[in-house]
Amino acid sequence: ELLFPTLEDLTDMLLQGRAQLGIGYQKLQPLPAISARSLGHVRMPFVVAPSHPLAHAPAPSRYDLQQYRQITVTGRQDGEERQRFRHSNQTWWVESDQGVLTLIRRGLGWGNVPAFLLQDALRHGEVVAFEPDFVAAAPTLALELLWHTATPCGPARQWLRQALLDIAALAE
Repeated sequence: ELLFPTLEDLTDMLLQGRAQLGIGYQKLQPLPAISARSLGHVRMPFVVAPSHPLAHAPAPSRYDLQQYRQITVTGRQDGEERQRFRHSNQTWWVESDQGVLTLIRRGLGWGNVPAFLLQDALRHGEVVAFEPDFVAAAPTLALELLWHTATPCGPARQWLRQALLDIAALAE
């Protein structure tokens, strides 16, 4: 079964035994019961539709960003993880990075989207990247492979965990 929980939802699924392995962004508050191994880093550029007013601002300020709707990823819980990149009080929460990108493409707001999802949208001019004046570069998040330390590791999980770690090591 392949599921796509985000943020605290992923941690809860691991703790409850609903998931055996998870891939997620590094947690602000890691839990001792969850083991984590690095899978690399993901750049999270600021993007907006070309028709959006922020697309024409040379280096928007934090105040500029607050004037427009931010579209950002969330889990089903209201935890601190969902606030990590929040810059606007006008926020729409979406359960997937793909959903965030879809709404941004339609000009409904701005947000941070993983760079690997943006390649086609940038190439086709569906979104434009911008750098606010308060950040030196696009934020980067560590990506981690996660599992509950108390859950027995059978041969299939052991193989998949090692395969994912080996792929990450080759990418370095």
